[in-house]
Amino acid sequence: MNGIPSCASKEMQTSLLRDAWGFQGYVVGDSDTVKFIDTEHHYVDSPAAAVRAALEAGTDLESWTDGDGMHAPASCLALLCR
Repeated sequence: MNGIPSCASKEMQTSLLRDAWGFQGYVVGDSDTVKFIDTEHHYVDSPAAAVRAALEAGTDLESWTDGDGMHAPASCLALLCR
């Protein structure tokens, strides 16, 4: 949305979905959606930065695929830094 991947958009996930519309459930990204913030959209420059962007935007979960193994450890790091 406007150059920001949906799962990294605080405007969409927090301001609109949670604050304006009152959504209180979990925001779940599709398989590899967090990984794609880095690898496909090139919105950030590392797996850890992709995870951080998603978490700070309001993404709670991502459905998992085998992936490259880089984003699971990055998730742990981002949670510790949150």
